[in-house]
Amino acid sequence: MNIGDMVEWESQSAGSWTAKKGKIVAKIPPGIYPKRTDYGNRAYYTGTHRFCFEPGSVRNQISYLIEVSGGKTAKAKPKLYWPRVSQLKLVKP
Repeated sequence: MNIGDMVEWESQSAGSWTAKKGKIVAKIPPGIYPKRTDYGNRAYYTGTHRFCFEPGSVRNQISYLIEVSGGKTAKAKPKLYWPRVSQLKLVKP
């Protein structure tokens, strides 16, 4: 998977599953928390995105930040997700 690829995955919360689709915007090296990358740091401090993941353990393998657009209003900030790589499926163009 590469930056710019479109991916999809499902997430579960409160007993229901939700399909999500977005674009890979950053590659996260093993052992690094996303907000410590250039993209994550810039997005966090400039407020351009809404972060949709909690601080937690770093991952032991390469992972990706995924940008999901399409909020309820035209002014809605895109959301950044940090799903597990095993959940991601490439979307064919």
